Amino acid sequence: LLSADATSNAAFDRAIQHITSSAKGAFTTEFRSTQNAVKKSGTYEVTYARPDRLKVRAKVEGDRTYTLIGAKLYAVDHKAREYLAIIAGKTGSAAQRMSAVVAVDEPVRILVDAGVGKNFLTTFREIQLWRADKSSSGTTLFAKDPSGGYTIGFDTVGRLSMVRVESKAGWLEWSYRYGSTPGPIAFGVPRGFKKVDQFIDTDTTDRGKPKFSDATAKQIFDGTLRAYSRLSSVAYTVT
Repeated sequence: LLSADATSNAAFDRAIQHITSSAKGAFTTEFRSTQNAVKKSGTYEVTYARPDRLKVRAKVEGDRTYTLIGAKLYAVDHKAREYLAIIAGKTGSAAQRMSAVVAVDEPVRILVDAGVGKNFLTTFREIQLWRADKSSSGTTLFAKDPSGGYTIGFDTVGRLSMVRVESKAGWLEWSYRYGSTPGPIAFGVPRGFKKVDQFIDTDTTDRGKPKFSDATAKQIFDGTLRAYSRLSSVAYTVT
């Protein structure tokens, strides 16, 4: 029989092998967290092709898709119906190139960037205090310490399926659903969307926003905030 350490080491090694050997892939990761009583949640839909192709639809306090092709980054704001094209990083992995312009969350980087994924799992592999639970859906590892604990899951073929980190400040958890091998990653201008130089985050204002009971009113309000945020000079008359 394998010891707990041997079981956990084998699980981590298989997952690292999957991450480092995957030239392309598709997955969805959902995350939830409560840190210092602040709750967050969201979803990332990801396709990638190493070394320099990456597409991420981020449904986190909004709905935007970022598509990296070489050194060019295309972004679409689905709610504002806007898009833009800018220069991204020119060196490093796809995640590093995209990160030069927009933050790429760790659950995404772990699978997209082989180096990040290997370092992440190697760090947990060294804990050597795991309790293993095997089932028909895969292997789940548990570890506890005075300040918190960790839960890491692997599916039946050895891929990383979930991570949960607990501390005195709260907890963070994310899970993965894998898709089929993706086709070529490309960008097409979405019909009816306006090209802009930058996105405006209307959910963050100094004085906050009013409450809306009508979706159309909120759309008009957000459009006004975007318009004034982009206004660099103007001449006008008030009657």
